[in-house]
Amino acid sequence: MDCVSAYYSLHINCGGGEVKDNDNRTIYEKDNDFGGASYFGQSGKNQGFSSTGHYWDLGEINLYVKKSTSSISGKNPQLYMDAREFPNSLSYYGFCLGNGNYTISLRRIFDVYIQGLRVLKDFNIEDEAGGANIGIVKNFSVAVTDTTLDIRFYWAARGIVLPDYGVYGPLISAISVNPGKL
Repeated sequence: MDCVSAYYSLHINCGGGEVKDNDNRTIYEKDNDFGGASYFGQSGKNQGFSSTGHYWDLGEINLYVKKSTSSISGKNPQLYMDAREFPNSLSYYGFCLGNGNYTISLRRIFDVYIQGLRVLKDFNIEDEAGGANIGIVKNFSVAVTDTTLDIRFYWAARGIVLPDYGVYGPLISAISVNPGKL
């Protein structure tokens, strides 16, 4: 990708429309293209995602987006009302980022790789948050050296024969990338 100018932040409302944080300082770009079982899409100014996998137990077309009807506790609950999920692998890309150190904030995830390095293994959202419908944020520091950030969520399916829809696979509500280290 040819970069006309460098970006130094990236904020994505995964699976949802454009929203602002509670302080009205950060705008999270929409990410509501539904995609499919094998998909690559680019939306917003400098971000894209790719996905693989199909839910085994659905006889209908799945939109791979979850909408919450519950109230979510925590800071910025609007970021948890939508989520993107996939049964196998989901990757987000930040394009044309200026080289340097960044802090990555992820909301609702499973196994996670950033720039090819596994940073979380067998992550359990509900256990980490202390219950259901509780917002949780995980932060990581990363260096971008080639203007591209790669965040991949992966479900390894260890020990599962045929799970029920919605209880397996990566789930992500929002991604925030800001310059600097933790």
